Amino acid sequence: MKKNLSLTSLEPFIHFEIREGVAVFRLTDDIIDMVLDLKAMVKFLDTFEAAEKSSEVTAMLFLSSKSCFSPGHADMFLEKLKRHQGSEYLTEGQKQGVILEENAMWRFIRKVRGCSKLVLIALQGDVATAFLGTSLAYDLRIVGEDTVFHIRCHESGLPPIGGLAYFLPLYLGWGRANRILLETTKIDAKQAFDLGLVDDVVATDDLAEISLTRARELAHTPPESIRGVKSLLNMHLPHLEASFDAESKIIATALNRFRLRKPE
Repeated sequence: MKKNLSLTSLEPFIHFEIREGVAVFRLTDDIIDMVLDLKAMVKFLDTFEAAEKSSEVTAMLFLSSKSCFSPGHADMFLEKLKRHQGSEYLTEGQKQGVILEENAMWRFIRKVRGCSKLVLIALQGDVATAFLGTSLAYDLRIVGEDTVFHIRCHESGLPPIGGLAYFLPLYLGWGRANRILLETTKIDAKQAFDLGLVDDVVATDDLAEISLTRARELAHTPPESIRGVKSLLNMHLPHLEASFDAESKIIATALNRFRLRKPE
């Protein structure tokens, strides 16, 4: 059945449109809430799959807002409780929220890696641990000069989620990834570029337009070539599913160490 890919909205989570052959997903500050809305998640995944199959679309671009992936928004599942280092209490709902977030991120990582078209992400502002991990699954990352990645695993008392511990050694090697995950608290845009974690750093005010231009330029690459490159690169990700299973079990174990508290 043919999907309708005219200008649509996935409000309040995403604004979707096709601009000059590029499927653009503009993420709002409420994007993390989408994992709690089954209908919205289904609609989003349907739109993504339809864009991949559409002859109108040559590439996909995800544009973040300045704060949609911030540590503050990432803490929504913990009701900001986890900002207090050493806190031992969670509600059962908070535990389930972390698990839902984890599952949603890995589900999307599979979609990005399995997509036959180029998928780019443009980031800006403060970006929490998990979303640095998921960004590394994209084909290209363009960031605003104000971007700061926050590595907050130890502060939260949870292991890194979103595939960070899987992808980071692939980009940096085991040694540097080990040091970052154990010692680093922040990586700014320039540092991320120097490490090879992002592909370009641009003026934040120009991020949307430059990212769209870059997506259009890359979209001229023959689709057979894109599919071939992605397929061959994915051969270097043989343990992706095993990593997801291991990460999920480690997170579940960590969550079980927190004491339950009654909702306030």
